[in-house]
Amino acid sequence: MRGKSRPEGKGGTGFVRAGRMLPHQDFLNLLAAKVRAKTDQEFCMSNVVEFKKPPKAPEPKKPNPGLRTALIVLGVIAAFGLAWVYFQFIGG
Repeated sequence: MRGKSRPEGKGGTGFVRAGRMLPHQDFLNLLAAKVRAKTDQEFCMSNVVEFKKPPKAPEPKKPNPGLRTALIVLGVIAAFGLAWVYFQFIGG
């Protein structure tokens, strides 16, 4: 098969010269196959609605226990500070 193209379905991958593929033909055949596949998918008419599960939402992050402890300690210190200010300046 010198200098002739083989049909796609007969095991050939494209234009063959002297019994072997030209260096760029393999890439071009792959590119052409991808383009054909994409255009076949774009123009395929179908009345079937495909239902897909929605992607799972990522799990919410768990609160940092160290941050929670720091906020509690800060709240206790603020409460003591406000109590001291009240008794120091207002009542007693």
